[in-house]
Amino acid sequence: MKQKVDRRTVISSVGAATVLGLSGCLGSDDSPSDDGSVTTINYMDSWIPEGNVGPIFRALTEDDYAEQGLAVNMSRGHGSSSTAQAVGTGRADIGFAGITATASVIAEGLDDLVWISPLQPNVLSSIIGAPGVELNDLSDVEGTTAARQSGSVNWIVGEGVMNQQGVDVDSIDFEVTDANTQLLVEGEVDWTLNWAADIPEFWLGEDGYEPDVIPFRNYTQAFGNGFVTREEFLSENRDAVEAFLDTAYGKYLESLEQGVEGAQRDADAVFQLFEEISAGVGSREVHTGFALMFRDMLLTDTTEEHGLGYMDEATLEGSLDLINENILDEPIAREDLVPDDPIVESGQYEIPDFEAKKAAHDVIDLGDEVFDNPLR
Repeated sequence: MKQKVDRRTVISSVGAATVLGLSGCLGSDDSPSDDGSVTTINYMDSWIPEGNVGPIFRALTEDDYAEQGLAVNMSRGHGSSSTAQAVGTGRADIGFAGITATASVIAEGLDDLVWISPLQPNVLSSIIGAPGVELNDLSDVEGTTAARQSGSVNWIVGEGVMNQQGVDVDSIDFEVTDANTQLLVEGEVDWTLNWAADIPEFWLGEDGYEPDVIPFRNYTQAFGNGFVTREEFLSENRDAVEAFLDTAYGKYLESLEQGVEGAQRDADAVFQLFEEISAGVGSREVHTGFALMFRDMLLTDTTEEHGLGYMDEATLEGSLDLINENILDEPIAREDLVPDDPIVESGQYEIPDFEAKKAAHDVIDLGDEVFDNPLR
């Protein structure tokens, strides 16, 4: 078995100052656009970057942003809420954050925030079971033990969906800790909350196993993570924001076309910018798995119809229902969360050969090992 790669250990070894230093050193070249102008964008991820967001970072290593006249500086985040707060206070210009976390931050007073485009057409947050724990339905979690991180989008979504579905959340014995994954694999708790895209780290751990998974997307129609900015920044730099999104979505489409090789290149780009992540044995396989699982969750009925990045009406309404009925004390109005006019049009980032790409993710090919996709 391969050595377990613990993302929390990686984070503590990297440290925020080192990562921010890397983002400064490895920002894109300030090549001018056709009209000679250059716009600087400070981008913040929702967490320490993984293979699933590799295309956003590969566009930096392959100079795609510079070709659009953008000088992009990239840094890690510390959860969706923290990233949204950083954008809302001007410490970042564009961030990657969940729509639910963004709504919560807006409700706290940072009302210049605007959530502009969904990368994830549905929520990735899921319940991940410990070794030997059988979980088939949300009702199975009542009366169990669990570990969760404080303030994470997984908890915000998870609590909202469980309340929406009538789960007795008070019957669950929660431990609030950043060591939730460690407690899970050691069997100290029955389950934790995590992105479904992160399942490969359990497959490839030292005592690797295939956990039971309950995706919250099976119970609610709501967006996951997407891009957030400030209304002021958007109004003054709309062309640059659109160029950033065009580059990021274009790179995801390119990665999909490249198959497993594209996922590997996504992982390599993250390693190039954050070298400490690549130190663990099996890291490339883990991050390639992250990329493949994440890409599979981009291939939905919505993206088949509209392509990547489009804010379809049904899912937006479902997101607002989840937020206003189960997360916020006071409802947030649509116009206070998303722009009046769409940043991404329907069909703008259409996925060619959609059915073939979806079928290619029936299994997750990690080279030496191939796993059935547990979300199928």
